[in-house]
Amino acid sequence: MADVSFSGRSPRADRARLALLAGSLLALVAALLIAATGGWAGAVAQVRLSMRSPRGAVLTGGVLVLAWVVAALRAGALRRDLEALGHHAERLLPRVPALLAACTFVAAWWLGTPSPAGADASGYLSQAALWAHGQLWVQDVLATLPGWPEASMASVPLGWRPALMPAAQVPTYAAGLPLLMAPLWAMGGDAAARLVVVGAAAALVAATGALGRAAAGAGGGAVAAALIVASPTVWHQSLGVMSDVPAAAAWALAWHGVTRQHAAQTGVMTAMAVLVRPNLAPLALLACWALPSWAGRRTMAMWTAAAGLTVAALQWHWYGSPLQSGYGSTSELFSTANIVTNLRLYSGWMLEAEWTMVAAAAVICAGALAHAAARPRVAYRWPVLWFTAGVAAAYLIYAPFERWTYLRFLLPAWPWLAAGAGWAVSRLISGWSGPRSAAAALALVVVLVSTGLWRARQLDVWTFTPLADRIVLLARELQPRLKDPTVMVAGEQSGAIRHLTGMPIIRWDLLDTATLEAALAAVRRAGWQVWWVLDQSEEVLVRERHPTLASRPIDRPADLAAGRLLETRAWREP
Repeated sequence: MADVSFSGRSPRADRARLALLAGSLLALVAALLIAATGGWAGAVAQVRLSMRSPRGAVLTGGVLVLAWVVAALRAGALRRDLEALGHHAERLLPRVPALLAACTFVAAWWLGTPSPAGADASGYLSQAALWAHGQLWVQDVLATLPGWPEASMASVPLGWRPALMPAAQVPTYAAGLPLLMAPLWAMGGDAAARLVVVGAAAALVAATGALGRAAAGAGGGAVAAALIVASPTVWHQSLGVMSDVPAAAAWALAWHGVTRQHAAQTGVMTAMAVLVRPNLAPLALLACWALPSWAGRRTMAMWTAAAGLTVAALQWHWYGSPLQSGYGSTSELFSTANIVTNLRLYSGWMLEAEWTMVAAAAVICAGALAHAAARPRVAYRWPVLWFTAGVAAAYLIYAPFERWTYLRFLLPAWPWLAAGAGWAVSRLISGWSGPRSAAAALALVVVLVSTGLWRARQLDVWTFTPLADRIVLLARELQPRLKDPTVMVAGEQSGAIRHLTGMPIIRWDLLDTATLEAALAAVRRAGWQVWWVLDQSEEVLVRERHPTLASRPIDRPADLAAGRLLETRAWREP
């Protein structure tokens, strides 16, 4: 890139004007981001800071723009300054994916939580603790009590299931993410373990940018990375402890290895993807197909086969068959009868949540039609197309769900969809000069990110952390009040409360009233203290399911409660 020289009488004045112009643009970008996300409030060094309104940033940007216009008109340098800014944009463009990845890491760590609230987070974190302790199962201490009812799920929390051996429990979820988190969990508990998810979010952005750059140069990479940052689904899955972003990042890094013709990287990352999300294992054949040499394919096949054998061995040990997952058998989970329902659900969710990805698909079509003779700069476009279609097909036949957040299943397809959009944008502006196209690409990055973050705000993505943190706050209050031995009666938070307190649980939601009475009678006879822990929304369900339960402490005020948007409450039986 040729250096930009200024012909004005004062190079210092030229730099000052450019600083005003750049500052105004940064202020306007900040205003867009504050408007999109709702801003930020907090304390730094015990000084309270707040940026809730974009008005200050807009005013600052307007003042700086006005100052630049006045200075540029006086110096007759309006056009020259804009051209210089374009050249700076051209130099900045290749760094955009790395900058977005770094911002994603910081934001996901800052805005997220290691809370084990719910089934998924508690399942992954408790399994990470299991691996960190070098164990493959946990003992079910309640099942050995005299008079304990013959109900296999009576004391099994969410994220776990009865083992094949008596009085034991094994994890429900695939072992890939917990295995990655286990060393960090051993060093720093849940907070350290979440670094895997946060790092995966940043890696997903960076790898997608690399795929876009491989397909269409620096502009394509910047647009591709921005599309990932603009995805509400990516943000929702990056704020907690979930496996979807790590799975997508592993696949993106595997395909990045293909673009570099680096078989070892492709093999290791594909193996990781298989461990994290075993049901997509057949798609490894497409990455293998895309490698150019038989030697590279053998290397990748060895890594993938090792991961597949590990999954099969664990499933055989835990569930009795190498083809049986913790969720159930293949026939129970997958059916062609689900296709029509899932087509309706996923298409509706895309229109509801993923506006930028829908726009990306439209841009790909427009770019392909406008430049039918120009193909992406990849020799493996057919494996990529089949991979993207394979991800969609795998979940069209999967059991249906009822909330937009289950778009998370499709995240492994996001990187190539984003890279394709980056290619299409590059083709559509290919006739522009380098500085103009770079400036346009950067402007599009800002628009995409702002739009995506604004939509995430509308979908209440940013309320995830305060909702999830309530169970951590409650457990912190509860812990000093627990006497050994104690049992927790729980449902939705059964996995979280066992993980946080170490106490066994009784599932009110899986037992009929007679069986629940028998279980409670067994622990009372053994001298156990009993606590009930329920989300606020569960209380009415307990009353409906167990209307004749003899001792029901939820009919009096709770002993403890935590949460602002939704309360989780605890009662101790007298």
